[in-house]
Amino acid sequence: FFGIPPLFLLFLLFLCMDPELVKRGCDIERLAEEILIDEQLIVDTDRRRNQNREALAALRKAKPRKTWMLLFDDCFLRLSSDESRKVLSEDQAHLDAETLSTREAIKQKTFQLASLQNDEAMQKRQRAFMLSAMDSKDGVARSIFQRPIVE
Repeated sequence: FFGIPPLFLLFLLFLCMDPELVKRGCDIERLAEEILIDEQLIVDTDRRRNQNREALAALRKAKPRKTWMLLFDDCFLRLSSDESRKVLSEDQAHLDAETLSTREAIKQKTFQLASLQNDEAMQKRQRAFMLSAMDSKDGVARSIFQRPIVE
């Protein structure tokens, strides 16, 4: 436009925008980026879980040895077979918990993203995914489905 650099025009357009609209757009962008980062974190923890699972299987199948060399994070460890299994199992449990919490965070952030975008259909779909599984600690859920004792 009339010799004005396009970047300057974009800057002027940005200054004329409603600050609330700009804040909402920034929030949407931030949430979308956090969701992508969390999804990549799940991929990385799944890869590590698979490596742990393979190592545990190799420990079960191998001949009994006194010591094993274990590459754990950034260091080598010399451990007995039992200690190696214990370390790998603990790491596996930690990775499972981390994956579960990251998936829950993704659900929450996706719901927030849908509400920021005012997408009613997406919000309804996300409410269906906000359900959580029952476990043995849910006494209330178990008592609903228990059969009455007939004497």
